[in-house]
Amino acid sequence: MIGLWAYSNSQYFDNNLIGTINLYEIMTKYNCKKMVFLSSVTVYGQPEKIPCVEDFELKVMNPYVCFEMLLDMSVSISHST
Repeated sequence: MIGLWAYSNSQYFDNNLIGTINLYEIMTKYNCKKMVFLSSVTVYGQPEKIPCVEDFELKVMNPYVCFEMLLDMSVSISHST
């Protein structure tokens, strides 16, 4: 499990969420239709069963996980629109 990173919350936001938005903009500019998105198992917290599967409940355990969950949701929303 990843512990709290040395970054502040604004650095999480800038590096992860804003970086992902910038990537979407570049993909749109160059008409890129596909992307492989890898998430992190940390969004599931401490799993009750192994292996983890995508329908497990998501659990926010620290700021890193919160931003990972935001990224997961933003990718899902972008894919469905």
